[in-house]
Formats: sequence, C-alpha cells, structure tokens
Amino acid sequence: MTTPPQGTLSATLENLPLSRKHLIVWAMASVGFMIEAIDLTIVGAVLPVLSKHFDLSSFSVGLISDAALAGYMIGVASVGILADRLGRARMMRTTILVFTVLTLASAFAWNTESFGVLRFLAGIGIGGEAALLTPYIIEVMPRKYRGRLAGLGDTFFTVGLPVATLIGLIIIPLSDDGWRWALLMAGAPALYVLFMRRNVPESPRWLELNGRGDEASEIVRSLGGSWRPTAQSEQSDNAGAAHKASLRHAITAVWSRQFASRTARIWGVWFFLQMVYYTFLLWLPSMLVGRGYSLVDSLQYTLIMNAAAIFGGITMSFVQESRLGRRYTLAMLFGLSVIAAIGFSMADSTAAIVVAGSAMSFLMNGCFAVLYTLTPESYPTAIRSSGQGCASMFGKVGALLGPVAVGAALPIFEMSGVFVGAAIALSICLLCVVGLRETRGRSVDDEEANQADRVSQVNRSPMVGAREVSATE
Repeated sequence: MTTPPQGTLSATLENLPLSRKHLIVWAMASVGFMIEAIDLTIVGAVLPVLSKHFDLSSFSVGLISDAALAGYMIGVASVGILADRLGRARMMRTTILVFTVLTLASAFAWNTESFGVLRFLAGIGIGGEAALLTPYIIEVMPRKYRGRLAGLGDTFFTVGLPVATLIGLIIIPLSDDGWRWALLMAGAPALYVLFMRRNVPESPRWLELNGRGDEASEIVRSLGGSWRPTAQSEQSDNAGAAHKASLRHAITAVWSRQFASRTARIWGVWFFLQMVYYTFLLWLPSMLVGRGYSLVDSLQYTLIMNAAAIFGGITMSFVQESRLGRRYTLAMLFGLSVIAAIGFSMADSTAAIVVAGSAMSFLMNGCFAVLYTLTPESYPTAIRSSGQGCASMFGKVGALLGPVAVGAALPIFEMSGVFVGAAIALSICLLCVVGLRETRGRSVDDEEANQADRVSQVNRSPMVGAREVSATE
C-alpha cells in the first residue's frame, strides 16, 4: 500500500471521513450513468415507430441507430482530454447541458436527417459523461470508500435500462406522437441533473495541479477537512500553462514508455468485454427466438438476466474493496464468465439457459463495476480523464464490431458457437488482467503517479513527440 506524505492534499482527501457532502457529490456524478443508459436504450424503443412515421428503409434505421454511438465515441475521447485541460466540473456541466438540449430537441425532429444529426450531437454529450464520472469520483472520495462508490455509481447504468423500457412501453403506444413524448421524458431527468450540477465542486486535485491551491483548500473545507497549500504545492501561472500545453500530447502520455504496457492491457479488457457485453445485450432475444422461443418468452428471460446485472454491479463494488482487490476480483470474474459462457453454449433447456445467461449478466456487470474503478486509478491526475476516455472509446469499437461479427457467424456456428467465441474473448480479458497492477489501497497520486505527472508535463513545445516523452523517463 502506498501512502502519500502526511499534510499533502492527497493525504488529506484520502483520509477524510465519508460526509454528507461526499454523498451529494457522488450522487450528482453517478446519476449521469443512469441518464446514459436511458438515452442509449430509448432509441431502440422509438425506432420501430419512427421508421413508420418517416417511412425509413432498414439502412436508414441502421444509420440512426449508430448515430448516437458514433457521437459517443467522439465525446468520450475528446471530452476526457478537455477535462484534463479545463477541469472536471466545468465539463460535467457542459456535457449534461449538451445532452439535455439536444435530446429534448430530437423530440421535435422534422425529418430523418434532422433526427440523425441531433442524435449524433447528443451522443457527444453522453459520451463525455462516461469519460468524466469515475475519474471525478476517484479524485474526490476518501480512499477507504472510493472503490465501492465508483462501482456503485456504474451500477446506476443498469437501473436506467428498465426505466427506458418502461417509458417505451407506457408512453409510445398512447398516440401517434408517443415517440416524441418518450424522448421528452428521456431528456427530462437530465434537466434535474443539470440543476443539481450547477454547484458541483471542482476536483481539488485538478485545482492544485493547475496552481489554484486556495480554491482547492476551500473545497477540502466543504468536504469536512482542512488543508492549506504550501509554497511547494503552489504553482505559478506559468506552471499551469505548461501543464495545459502538455495536454495536447495526452494520447502520447497514455502510451509513453511508463504507461504503454498498462494501457495495452486496459484497452484489451475494455475492447473484448464490451464486444461480448453488447453482443449479449443486442443479440440474445433474437438468438432465443431462433432456438424456438416466442418473442414474449425471450424478452421475459432477457429481463431476468438483466435484473441479475444490477446485483452483479452492487456485489462487486464491495468485493473489490476486500483483500481480493481490483485485479484478483477481475480475474475471478473473467474466469467465472468463461465457464458461464461455455455453460450457455451447452445449455439445452430453458432453466439452463436462464441460469447461465443470468450468471453471465451478473459477472459481466460486476466486471464493469471494477473496471470503471481500476481504469482511472491507473493514471495520474494530469491524464486521468484522458486515460479513462480513450479506453472507453476503444471499448466502443469492440461494441460496434461484436454484433456485426455475430450477425455473420450466427448462421454458420449457431448460438452455441457464438458463446464459445464469447468464452475465448473473455479468456483474453483474463490474460490482460493478470499483468495489471493492483490499485486498491494505493494513493491515486502516489510516487509512481507523480513521476508520470512529470512525464506528461515535459512537452512544453507542440513539436515534442513520443520519443522525447519516453526519453525524459
């Protein structure tokens, strides 16, 4: 376990007792995961009606389906980098504002093109949320609680899934314009979140890094602690400017010699986990129908499996804070997921399918709860949001490729073959996890991370490249 020097900002933040203010800040951030789930799910309920309203071809429906995801991929990477430069709180307010305005505007779309463009732009906002939320939680919460709170925050995503389903089931059938009302209701919770976040405090770690120690001190006081910037911790305006200039090289820093191995493993886990997860989420009802189940039965079984996901996220949020830690918890989850996927491929009865599917749902959502904690903990403050955002973006590439690959493979290998492939992908995740460092109990600004902060700040000139970054280490 690495402990920061006593009296530092990091030591003060990490040793604070959990206060009411901490929980309010956590809720303001975590509810963004629920908004993300509602947004990404509601379109699936709206599209069948929308295709009739605008007389869309199947190709146009596919483009609209991908519009928000394409925006998400841009937002999750770009906003992560901007948050390292401009601050977490400012970007959290900006992303929820962008998402709220554009989601509400999409309810008034007048043709296919306008709806697709609005969905794409709203996707940028919701993607930005994914890059910001857990890095912010990790930086503000006490060390004893940060894993549990980061994991529980991610579990809000699974809560949003049934909310969006209920909106679709209840609101859309009410009238010909039911799809418009459904989109308005999907955007309405974001209005409340926007109101909540008007006073969300900036990350004290980010403020100190950017030479704003007095502001950091005030926020620490509001969280129940006491800290004053020292002459050593105070940075000049020039130091802050150098830090901002170096963020042009955020990707270079993430892939610098010190972080390259870690980044490769983290990206590998994100890629293959999201590939399997989104394939499971999107294709399971269709695969069950192909097995001879009715659509109603397949949706009922899928609902049971999705319910298991909520318990997986909650349970593993606590398990990762045990002696197992992040790495061994992930390794255990991926090992069991491989067994569950093989079991699903061999299932020949309804009970076996539901049990194996529920186990996979429980385990994979548990993986996300831990991964959303471990990823931002693996990077220093200067590039934490960039590291989280870029990893999540690469994961979405897997999310795009997985369902397409299954569409081509399903007629040849059938459902059993698809889940053997899922077991192989999850085995790769297990191999990637083995080489990761443990982050439970470590300061997120430990000596190794502080050295990495210096690495990310050496590029004061835009002409400095990756080779020079590595050389400074």
